[in-house]
Amino acid sequence: RCKTFSLLLKKQYNKLTEYSAFADAIKKLHIDKPQLIVCDPFATGQMNEGLPFIREVREMQPSLRILILSESYSELFIYEAFRAGADGYVLTSSGLSYFVNAIDEVLDGGAPMSREVAVTLTNSFKTSSANPLSRREQDVLREICTGKGYAYIAKTLNISPDTVKSHVQHIFQKLNVQNKSELVIKA
Repeated sequence: RCKTFSLLLKKQYNKLTEYSAFADAIKKLHIDKPQLIVCDPFATGQMNEGLPFIREVREMQPSLRILILSESYSELFIYEAFRAGADGYVLTSSGLSYFVNAIDEVLDGGAPMSREVAVTLTNSFKTSSANPLSRREQDVLREICTGKGYAYIAKTLNISPDTVKSHVQHIFQKLNVQNKSELVIKA
């Protein structure tokens, strides 16, 4: 399906450069000077390279637009893609015309998202009185309850150890507990 999108881009736009790997793209960015990168950081076998690629591109060329085109849209994937520096997130299931419109929108400074992505993202910020924790705090709590340390949690969730500590402090406050033992019992 992504090949179909690529062929459409070649026909629609004057120049299209495809890279076989994230490392190849990094090497050639300063030469090719693209306005937009379309990638799937969650493609099978590339997940450990995709998010660091987006971060590195963002550092190298802050004004370069980055659009995710993916079949995957779990809350974690969406959150981490935007946190890494993506400007938009479109699902391949949204179709070719939606994708072309998303390219125009992201180049125009917008942040296009497929409906499912937008719903998943907005739902991640909702809490209930029964569970006052955000989804991200729930992720951290789940890891704590399995006995994982901050460094391991940070690596697993692709966040910094300081961010883990911050989430833990918020969890303690929201659940009105003083230490990990109380936290695990209450959870």
